[in-house]
Amino acid sequence: MGRVRRWVLGVAAAGLLAGAAHELRWALTVQPSSDRTHVRAARLLAGSGRGEARDQWDEFESACDMFGRVRSTVMLKYGEGRPDSAPSGWPQAAPWPVPLTVVKAGTADSASRDLAKNLVADLCDPMVGSMLDGIAEPPRCVRPLDGEVARLIDVRFPELTTGREMGLALVAKMHLAAEPGGVEDLARWYRRSIKVANIQSQQPTLIDRLVSDAVFDEATEAARLIASRDDLSSATLDAMIASTRAMADIPLPTRAMECERLSVLDTLRSLHDENGRCIPTRVDALTRMSQGEAAAEPSEWMNLLWWRYPSLDLTVARAEEHFKVIAEATASEPHARLAEPARLEMALETQAKPADRVLRLLLPALSHFIARTDRSTCMRRATLVLLEVERYRAEHGRPPSSLDELGVSRPKDPYSGLDFGYFIPRPSADPRPYLLYTVGIDGVDNEGAEASDREQAFRSGRGVTGIDFVFNAKPARSK
Repeated sequence: MGRVRRWVLGVAAAGLLAGAAHELRWALTVQPSSDRTHVRAARLLAGSGRGEARDQWDEFESACDMFGRVRSTVMLKYGEGRPDSAPSGWPQAAPWPVPLTVVKAGTADSASRDLAKNLVADLCDPMVGSMLDGIAEPPRCVRPLDGEVARLIDVRFPELTTGREMGLALVAKMHLAAEPGGVEDLARWYRRSIKVANIQSQQPTLIDRLVSDAVFDEATEAARLIASRDDLSSATLDAMIASTRAMADIPLPTRAMECERLSVLDTLRSLHDENGRCIPTRVDALTRMSQGEAAAEPSEWMNLLWWRYPSLDLTVARAEEHFKVIAEATASEPHARLAEPARLEMALETQAKPADRVLRLLLPALSHFIARTDRSTCMRRATLVLLEVERYRAEHGRPPSSLDELGVSRPKDPYSGLDFGYFIPRPSADPRPYLLYTVGIDGVDNEGAEASDREQAFRSGRGVTGIDFVFNAKPARSK
């Protein structure tokens, strides 16, 4: 009997040793299920440019190429990093070579503004403007990738940078056109900047949409500032209204959301072996990369902790559920959502289990994207309403007593589902002839009450309430 027991124990021990050897061999030699991430997303993008949209994209790409060459010439003329003759008051943080911050700053010294004017004049080459004018309205440009997955990054990011800088240069031209004595056509430069942003918004990735919103926000901010500060003619306001109306509502890009989903799922598959078992060394490398840490060679012994992570099927199921909830939450206006995307992702962020580490790394960017898009939508809609108010004011010599007096259809405040807030303040309470405002993310009308940090009106999850955002600027010159 003792001999049988020893034999059984020996067999069991041998089995355990063989299993341990197998696990050790797996940990030291494991390969992911796929080394090519974002493959399906790239293929979805690759088929996005066809027909007329592709022809328009070719025209836009020619304008970007021309702007890129002009930018290179400007940098050689004024200095690669900074202008050699930059005035002492030139802000060190100003983007180079697009000096939008200098053009916008009312306190900039005259030498800095003169240099900024020369830079903008050189950057906004007439040829670039005529190329943009040649693109049909409204633009339907979609970047073609022709099925070459490798071009997704090689082509995309240079174009994104050039497109953004070109849009900001056009906005800088708007500010200069509106200065006293300016001879440029303000409405033309506004239309061009809006067109660049509109083209970026047509592209099927989230980062394209963020770049688009950044240019939209600068252009519409300039339009609101100039229109509420200066005496613009009815013809100029009509032209700016037409440009704004064409882009007041741009829905969340479903193709971009789908590309993001496929990219996440492909990344998850690259972190598991062919049997669906997680590879901790790959997770560690992804964590280091996301935190900006220097690449390090992780110890393969880390792979012995694979059991702390769920299987590929379970992780994919959680990711799919997350995207489903986000899609449902963003299918309606911000005021009608049952739950904010930021709160949905905050619940994921607070999970302490290592099993959720990968999802925490890959998913939270969506809430930032959605919040940013909501804000940009609000700004575009409000700009249209403000320009309508200013046109009424130019024609009647006074602002309307209410928005109903405008007599035109107008977009709603996305944070309330109602008209934007509007009233005529007492002169002793506010120097502005009227107040046009959004209730902000809390959805509560506080009659235009603002904070020193005006952006608090668009921040959630921080206990910030009772704050609105007013769109029309306080007058710098009498009107």
